[in-house]
Amino acid sequence: MFWFSPALIINHNFSVMDSIKTSCLAFKRNIIPFFVFFIIIGLVSIASIPLYFGFILMPMIFPASYYTTYRVVFFEESNNTSTSFQDNNP
Repeated sequence: MFWFSPALIINHNFSVMDSIKTSCLAFKRNIIPFFVFFIIIGLVSIASIPLYFGFILMPMIFPASYYTTYRVVFFEESNNTSTSFQDNNP
C-alpha cells in the first residue's frame, strides 16, 4: 500500500503523510492489477531460487518494475480507472 510513497516524496516534494495517502489511494483504485503484479513477482521470485538465479535476476527486475508501475499509475493516460496525477507544486 505504501509502494509509491518514496517516489512521491523524492520526485514531487510530497510530505510523508500526503505521500502515504496518495499511495494508498492509488493502490485502492488499482487493487486488482496490483494483486496480479505482486503474484507474478512472487512466482518469479520463487521460480528463480533454484541455482541461485534469483540473486542475479531479481535485483534487476525489482527497480524496473517499481518505476514502471509508478509511471503507469501516475502519469499514463488511460480509462477512468487509473489515478491521474498532476504535479501542483511550484
